[in-house]
This record gives sequence, C-alpha cells and structure tokens, in this order.
Amino acid sequence: MLFAMILKYLPDIKIRWNDVWIGATVTAFLFTIGKVAIGLFIGKTTLASVYGAAGSLVIVLIWVYYSTQIFFFGAEFTQVYANRFGARLLWRRLSAHDYPSTDSRRREMVSGAGGSRN
Repeated sequence: MLFAMILKYLPDIKIRWNDVWIGATVTAFLFTIGKVAIGLFIGKTTLASVYGAAGSLVIVLIWVYYSTQIFFFGAEFTQVYANRFGARLLWRRLSAHDYPSTDSRRREMVSGAGGSRN
C-alpha cells in the first residue's frame, strides 16, 4: 500500500490506479525478495565481526543502497508499463513559476547564445 501511495502521489504526472497497482506489486515483490536475500547474506557472513563496530554501518549502507535501487527500478517499471500497456502518463498542470519556459528564444536570451542557428 505504501509503494502504491508513493507511486501515485509523488510524481508530477497523472497515472491511473490500475497502472499504480501493477507497479507497486512488482516493487513490493522485488523488495520482499531482496529483504530475504539480504537477511540471508547478513546471517551467513561475518561482516560485522570483520569490521567490528563499523560492520553495522556497512550493513545499514548496503540495505539503504539496495532499497533505493529497488524503489527506483519499481518507479521506472511503472512508468514504462503505463506508457506501453496502460494509460499514457499526463503531466499535471503546472504554473509558470514551477518550470522555466521551453520557448527557444527565451532560452537563448538566458544562455547568451544570440544569433541564428544554421
């Protein structure tokens, strides 16, 4: 449920719940598999005893790295799935102050690249 809420409300896009549930299910499944695998890895290795007190920090860093990779993979999977098989993703309406204009003249003025392009 937490992955579904994050994938639905965190991005600046409109995404259907059907696409969110599929992405959240895949993300939760991968997260659970990884949790078991990392638990087995930590249980079988002597990582904490090799590094002493710093071993706990190493274990926490491994877990944080793995968790973020799975979350980002789940978000990418949801985006690709929604664009290919589900409803197309639509940007939410943003105000002019949220993002700079995509007008090419305005970009050239800001970057100082005046003149014409050939």
